[in-house]
Amino acid sequence: MWLGDYAEDYATLNFAFTTRTTAGVPFALANTPVIAIYKGSATGTEKTSAESYITLSVDFDSIVGLNNVLIDLSGDAFFAVGEDYKVVITTGTVNSVSVVGETVASFSIENRSVNAQVTTIASDLVLAQADLDTLTSDTAAIELDTGTTLSAQITTIASDLILAQVDLDTLTSDTAAIEIDTGTTLSAQITTIASDLILAQVDLDTLTSDTAAIETDTGTTLSAQITTIASDLILAQVDLDTLTSDTAAIEEDTGTTLSAQITTIASDIVLIYSDTTIIESDTVVIEAGVKIQDVRSLAWAISRLLPPLQPRQ
Repeated sequence: MWLGDYAEDYATLNFAFTTRTTAGVPFALANTPVIAIYKGSATGTEKTSAESYITLSVDFDSIVGLNNVLIDLSGDAFFAVGEDYKVVITTGTVNSVSVVGETVASFSIENRSVNAQVTTIASDLVLAQADLDTLTSDTAAIELDTGTTLSAQITTIASDLILAQVDLDTLTSDTAAIEIDTGTTLSAQITTIASDLILAQVDLDTLTSDTAAIETDTGTTLSAQITTIASDLILAQVDLDTLTSDTAAIEEDTGTTLSAQITTIASDIVLIYSDTTIIESDTVVIEAGVKIQDVRSLAWAISRLLPPLQPRQ
C-alpha cells in the first residue's frame, strides 16, 4: 500500500492494515508481532516498533484484524529527505500462520519530483519576494528624492518587455522559417545587430547625458542643433549618392573618368591654395621692404627694370 511522499519531520504518519486468514476473514495479528521500517534497499539499519517513535496497535479500537501504525518521522535521523521506505512485518502470525515478510505499506520523504520542484519553487519565491520588497523600498526612496513616479514607469516598462518578448518569439519563429527557405544565417546577423544596438544605446545615453551637461554649462540648445546637423547629414548623403550616380552616368555617356579628374582637380586646388599662400607671404615681404615716395620715383624704378629703348631706324 503506497502512503505517499511526506515532508521532512512529519510527526503523525498514520495508516492501518488488516490481517486475514487464508479464507479472507479478518483475524488478529498475534505472537508478539513486530513491524520494521526499511530504508531503500539497505539491510541491518531498519527501525522496528520497539522504538518509541514507531507504534503498532493490534486489534485497533477493539476491531479484530485491524492494525494501526503511527510513525513520527522527526524521531530519528534515519528518516531523511530523498529516501524511500517500506513497512514490513518481521514477527507475527495470523491464525497460527506466519506472516513474516509481509509488506504492509511504503512511503517516501520528499523524494518525488513534484514535491522537490515545489520546494525549489517555494525557495525561489521567497528570494523573489525579498528582491521585490527591496526594489519596492528603493523605488519609494528614489521617488521621494526625485519627485518622480518611477513605480508607474516600471509597470509600463514591464508591460513593454512582455510585448517585446512576444515580438521576439515571433521574430525568432519567422527567422527560422526564412533561414530554412534561403539557407542563410539570419539569426546570427540579428544577434550581431542586437549587440550593436545595445552598444549604440549606451553611446546614445552617454551623448544625451553629455549634451545635457554642455547645455547647462553653455546655455545653448545643443541637442536641437545636433538634430539639425543629423538632418543635414542625411540630406548631404542623399546629395552625395546623387552626385556619385550622376558622375557614373556621365562617365558612361562620355567615356571619361570624371571621378578620377575630380580627384586630380581637388589635388590641384590644394596646390594652388598652397601657391597662393606663398604669394601672399611674399607680397607682405615686398610691401615691408619697398617704400615708393611718389609717382616719379615709381616711374624711375620701373625704367630701371625695363631694357633700354632702341632708336627707331
